[in-house]
Amino acid sequence: MTKIIKLTSALSLFFVFYAGSGSAQTTLPDSAANKTEYCKIDSATAFGFIGKQTKIDKEGGVYSTLNDSESLKWPTAEMKKLAGRSGWKKYKPAKGDTGTIVHVFFDSGSTSKFIYLLQVKDKYVPVGCGYIAAVEPVKL
Repeated sequence: MTKIIKLTSALSLFFVFYAGSGSAQTTLPDSAANKTEYCKIDSATAFGFIGKQTKIDKEGGVYSTLNDSESLKWPTAEMKKLAGRSGWKKYKPAKGDTGTIVHVFFDSGSTSKFIYLLQVKDKYVPVGCGYIAAVEPVKL
């Protein structure tokens, strides 16, 4: 018999206890793994994700006008030009789009801390850390 107990915490951990065996297995829902992997880390770890494949995991985290800001230092002028609604033209980033992390912005005015710049084909998409996920499932 399997008993599933949901504990409410910052990570919404689920503990699955197998009756009789006394063993326990811990798994994280996708949203909890994303927050841990991409948000609740230090800058060095965040910059270590550059070059990694990721996907837009949820709607609402794309910064479509970030390239209009003059307060950020962009890796290149070309990236900035192609990193927002004005450069995307007909393209609209959507949940499930995959790309490569090419840069990380530190957002000091936000609780999410990091904005990842994804290269999706020939476009650049700034996405908040809580809205991306690894292309392959994360094993904890």
